Amino acid sequence: MLGRLLPEIEIQRLRYEFYARAAIIVLVAVSFVFIVLGILLIPSSILSSSRIKAVENRFNDISKKTSQYNGGAAEAALTRTSALMSIIHKDPRSLSVTEVVEMILANRGRQVTIESLSISSPSGKNNKTTIGLSGKAISREALVTFVKRLDSEGVFEPLSVPVSNFTKSRDIDFSISAVIRQPTDKVQQ
Repeated sequence: MLGRLLPEIEIQRLRYEFYARAAIIVLVAVSFVFIVLGILLIPSSILSSSRIKAVENRFNDISKKTSQYNGGAAEAALTRTSALMSIIHKDPRSLSVTEVVEMILANRGRQVTIESLSISSPSGKNNKTTIGLSGKAISREALVTFVKRLDSEGVFEPLSVPVSNFTKSRDIDFSISAVIRQPTDKVQQ
């Protein structure tokens, strides 16, 4: 009712002033909400950053302790794994372990029995594969023939045959140690 008593220009000015004051109140309220939220987020961000630093420090401590205690063991395990992989991995210029074993069995003859065969992988300074054979030969001549056949193949470095293998003339228990030649060591025949 009061609005009808005022001129039209005054009514528009009052509406403009009302909407301006309402907008200012809304902006102040929104600003107040953002300020309160910002104040509430500061402690949580400080807490989060301190927890991140604590986790990083703990990770670094554990990494240092792990490297101190397991450095040698881990390196030894990696060296052993590398050596085992080198046995499996076949260099095109060298024989595989399977081929060497087949060659040994092919050269043993009927009078020689192989009871055990062991393969030592390359490790450390000794970068060569060693094969150990033990078994029984019916006669000294059969053992000598077997050793000569293996030697003539050119696959092994000079064979290590203990003299004690030749003391008996019959039913000889023997042991032979053989180092497989590297492809660069191979003797040309």
